[in-house]
Amino acid sequence: MSFDPTILVMSCRGNSRLNDFLELCSLNKCLRALIKLTISLNEIHSKGVLHGDLKMDNVMVQNEHDPRNFTVNIIDFGLAESLGANRRIYRKRSCHYPPESHYPGKASSSFDVYSLGDIIHHTCEMLAYIGCPEDLISLAQLMKKDEEKQRPNLTFVINSLSKILEENMTDEEDSGESLIQWIARWVSKMKVQGMKFLG
Repeated sequence: MSFDPTILVMSCRGNSRLNDFLELCSLNKCLRALIKLTISLNEIHSKGVLHGDLKMDNVMVQNEHDPRNFTVNIIDFGLAESLGANRRIYRKRSCHYPPESHYPGKASSSFDVYSLGDIIHHTCEMLAYIGCPEDLISLAQLMKKDEEKQRPNLTFVINSLSKILEENMTDEEDSGESLIQWIARWVSKMKVQGMKFLG
């Protein structure tokens, strides 16, 4: 038996989970967060590592004092594998695991692309109330294709997200309503119209 474990050392950085962070963001900031996340994942893949469990809960955001300055960090590498190695078979079923997770195969970057597509899909659901670009919905659908070879690579994803950001850029970087702001405005409007809410 060989004892030669791979050791991963990383800093503990992040004061909010991605899901909580996105709820407070405008469309522009959501897109910037997704771009930063994709760049981080691309860097992990460039080191020959498949994350294997990418989901909202495994992404932390460090939001600095300047609201425009934030970092996105991927955590929890407990299911990580070397790209090209024989992939483990996942017994658990979850929407962020691609179909190939349930049968033998080689660890491929397209596995994480599918999971990232699931994060973008959930982001689209959050943005539905304030207006989600159709191109972002289409990108999530492309990334979540059942067939591995039909999924785009991360360079394509970064370029697509950057293009969507450019097309939806407003004069002020963080202008635009967040989901939380939209809900607060909607509740205020309903109260004005005489609707009662359970406290």
